[in-house]
Amino acid sequence: MPLFSQYWYNLHWKNEWFTIHRIQRSPASLPRDIEHIWEQFVNFLDYNILENIRRLGFRKPTSIQACLFDAFLMPYHLFMAAETGSGKTLAYAAPVLSEIIRMKNAGRNPKAIILVPSFLLHTQVTTMVKELVKNLDVGKEPYLKILSTIHGVNNINPEDFDILISTPGHATNLLKLISTPLDIPFVIIDEADTLLDDGFVEKMASFLSVVPIKYSSIEGTASNDKGARVIFCSATCPDGLQELAEGVVQADYLQLVKSDYLHKLLPNVKQTFIRVREQDKIPYLIDLIADDYESVNGRTLIFCKDNDTVTFVSEKLLGDHIPNKVLGRDHNIEGARLLVSTDNGSRGMDIPNLRHVINYDMPRDLADYIHRLGRVGRCSKSRVNSRVTTFFGAIRGSIGAQTRIVTAIERAARLDQPLDDVPANVKGKIKDQKLRKLERSGKSLDIDEEEHDETFDLA
Repeated sequence: MPLFSQYWYNLHWKNEWFTIHRIQRSPASLPRDIEHIWEQFVNFLDYNILENIRRLGFRKPTSIQACLFDAFLMPYHLFMAAETGSGKTLAYAAPVLSEIIRMKNAGRNPKAIILVPSFLLHTQVTTMVKELVKNLDVGKEPYLKILSTIHGVNNINPEDFDILISTPGHATNLLKLISTPLDIPFVIIDEADTLLDDGFVEKMASFLSVVPIKYSSIEGTASNDKGARVIFCSATCPDGLQELAEGVVQADYLQLVKSDYLHKLLPNVKQTFIRVREQDKIPYLIDLIADDYESVNGRTLIFCKDNDTVTFVSEKLLGDHIPNKVLGRDHNIEGARLLVSTDNGSRGMDIPNLRHVINYDMPRDLADYIHRLGRVGRCSKSRVNSRVTTFFGAIRGSIGAQTRIVTAIERAARLDQPLDDVPANVKGKIKDQKLRKLERSGKSLDIDEEEHDETFDLA
């Protein structure tokens, strides 16, 4: 199939562009063929949680929420894989919270642990969980105690929680302070494609060494029907990721709950790709921002490849009297119309009133493009005009990889098919590439010298 972008490997062309227009107004995650209603699950979800869901404005379950609720009734570990913005946090939180309430009412002291990879997602999940358990309190005491380790584990009672929301490192540190065995029926691994990546392998291994997992496949741990049930949650699900999950729990006891739209481009988001020389990026960016300020009453998010580029872009814009906030560094982003971030800000974040994503740097792979794209066009922003603009930088040495990404996206759009070859364990592969390059140069790789976004990682 002839593609407009197939010749973009030529370094001498510039200012070319093409657009993938949106073909519908509503997100793909909202069901069309089958109408689900919350009343379907009245005997399964706690009444107060259902009332809070309605209060939050969720009129009906998304397709993946309905599928997850049905699968939750079976005793298996679950791997929920669905497109960005489809309501995955609510999908796992509502049934887990409802089950914890039932267990408490029956006299047990159960605890659920939700693992997240970043500071911002940690805050967002905590907010959602607290909203779902509103009006459950008895007198002055909360019926469900939500413990957030956003400020670390010092000066807190490590056993005083029903729901723990944490990064793997902080969760492990907290649990090691507890001498008595805990009743932990649920562990949720949110953004599993990140937490099962090589970047978190040591911290996840430490966590899994202190929390018994039901039907575990980890060598040296007891494998039986005692322990926590695991719910993996991800916006991507390549074969390699399933294999990583099966390294935690036995494959025979793991059920995949997968959206029909997984790895497909969002049909309700306009996507434009522009060939831009590196020296022309800032002027192009300023023009796009000016256009947003004139025509759109919403926010714009700029993605950069690393922290140095984030600093460069933010300072350049400030120098042109364009105020902006950096996700992860500036903790108070309320009211900021312009945000700048690395790819860590693309994982699971639901940013209110976000209308435009600008990829100042090309994403390093299709998985990153899926996550960046998913910051707009979400089910919570149904029918809102959203768009993504990607700068294709003609840099010698990376032009081939960039062209492969763009042609894969264009081909998927033309054929209305999912993206092919979405990678798993990206950090591990990047590390291997660095090792091979250093070996050829006769040098060694110091792990501490690897690039790491400290503004997002809690532990």
